[in-house]
Amino acid sequence: MPTFYLEPGVTGFRGRHDPPLPSIDLTACRTAWYTAARAARGRVGEFTEQEYPQNVHIAAVDNQAAALDDMGFVVLSAARLLSPITESDTSALSTEEWCRIKHWRPTTLGAALFNAWD
Repeated sequence: MPTFYLEPGVTGFRGRHDPPLPSIDLTACRTAWYTAARAARGRVGEFTEQEYPQNVHIAAVDNQAAALDDMGFVVLSAARLLSPITESDTSALSTEEWCRIKHWRPTTLGAALFNAWD
């Protein structure tokens, strides 16, 4: 499995002097999930909008989510999400992100990306 590059801000944290975190439009997320579900002849389950301390919007898509790739979202496999964070390229993470990682000690990439740290 090739090394996965983590973009700055991907953990949902930033320092006072870091650039603003990227935001994902809620409408774009909903549209992508429903489009993916229709393409897969599946359905979207419960949808949860990002709210502090959670750092992501959450929805379950039954069947498969390959259509999300076509809409510009990165779909990570279970194997990738369960891989040790040390197997990812973390060179672009900010000092603040590293402080949070050292404090919370996520062991997998998924735990670092999809967190509700405060």
